[in-house]
Amino acid sequence: MSKKYILAYFNTLEDAERAARMLAKDGVEAIKIDRVADYNDGTLIAEDAEETQVLNSTLDVVKGRDILLTLTVKEHFYNPAVRIIRDHNGVI
Repeated sequence: MSKKYILAYFNTLEDAERAARMLAKDGVEAIKIDRVADYNDGTLIAEDAEETQVLNSTLDVVKGRDILLTLTVKEHFYNPAVRIIRDHNGVI
């Protein structure tokens, strides 16, 4: 079964942690929460170049959201995972 990757952005660490707990209850194992390192002159700066590129490609959507929840889900669980994230104020 194939997997899907989700990057979700949150305003608060608490919202991201609540979403992560709900996702973990549903069996999602690969969950990571990070704070975006810096915002400088319209550019998000992360700890590595690849992550910085991904973050900046979604900058207009995530402006003001500095908490990143990264997860991997089985394809059949993608839509329920998105619902959980949005229910906890996350943006994908």
